[in-house]
Amino acid sequence: MKIAIDVSSAAKAHPTGIARYQVELVRAAGQQLGAGDSLVLTLRLKRWLRHRQLASRFALPGVGRPRWRVPQVDLFHAAGVASPRHASGLKAVTIFDTATIDAPQFSSPRFAEKYSRNLRRAANDCDLILTISNFVRDRILFLFPALSPARVIVTMPGADHRGLSHEPQPDDCATLQRLELKGSLFILAVGRVERRKNPEGLVRAFARAAPARDHLLVFAGDRGNSDVGRAIAEAGVAHRVRFLGRVDDRELGALYRGARAFAMPSHYEGFGIPLLEALACGTPSLGSNCTAVPEVAGAAALLVDPTRIDVMADRLGRLLVDRDLRDELRARGPVQAARFTWRRCARETLEAYRFALELGPRR
Repeated sequence: MKIAIDVSSAAKAHPTGIARYQVELVRAAGQQLGAGDSLVLTLRLKRWLRHRQLASRFALPGVGRPRWRVPQVDLFHAAGVASPRHASGLKAVTIFDTATIDAPQFSSPRFAEKYSRNLRRAANDCDLILTISNFVRDRILFLFPALSPARVIVTMPGADHRGLSHEPQPDDCATLQRLELKGSLFILAVGRVERRKNPEGLVRAFARAAPARDHLLVFAGDRGNSDVGRAIAEAGVAHRVRFLGRVDDRELGALYRGARAFAMPSHYEGFGIPLLEALACGTPSLGSNCTAVPEVAGAAALLVDPTRIDVMADRLGRLLVDRDLRDELRARGPVQAARFTWRRCARETLEAYRFALELGPRR
């Protein structure tokens, strides 16, 4: 089979989690192609012209560099929500969540309208829909009942990319020192700081948790649309909250390993890669008990209702002081994370391509 994958998100000046998915999927898929398989990468023209130098990350044996012209292929995979509208062969798309339909209050009206329109187009146009959790699959089938369940397939992401390990690395101390965190006790949150991630609730719980009074709360990720600044001011913890902005993989691994705890009390997650990464690094973790988070956490993290600030504060405090609990979660985390690998994601994605080709087009 001949497959094309659009990797335009990976060529952004500031890549997101979708970019991580595209890079790691292609790396792992390129190592598992069958004898009669070929894989080509495409970029939308504006991304190619603006960020052509970033294409070198895909210089893999048997794959090659991205191109902006879509070749004749058996299946074209838009590894993002924008469906391939002008592609030969079958059309496949990855839908990461349905948040703009399920919970539009967490997005700007303009973004929610645009993303929801793309979701509906993908559901109507594509022959194969891939998604990243059973929660999102259930939501897709509920929202678009005309879809055949056989054509909506879950291929979960991994947490085995470079820089992540529960074993301390030689440059961890130097990295934390450069980030001005060496010797500090801190609770870590990773990802875009936006309302969907509930940074306001985390700040309020952090302020109420007595065992956290000698800790910092550290956010690693770009600032988005949230009221976290107001929550910090109202809680009086500005001197104990740090915003690092975007960090690279090496810094991220050091942060996970150096953190006293990791927290991701999101209102909505299609999967939750930062939680999976924290588990892989053996960081005692707190997550929300809703959407896709329990699928990722298993029994390896404390789960809490993200709207219950008092309960969140209690669980966060317990996570910091209960030594037996911390040791138990440290042991469980890497075991749980090992169930999710990019090699498995790529293998299941290639199998989904073959299955879709056997089924043929929807119409």
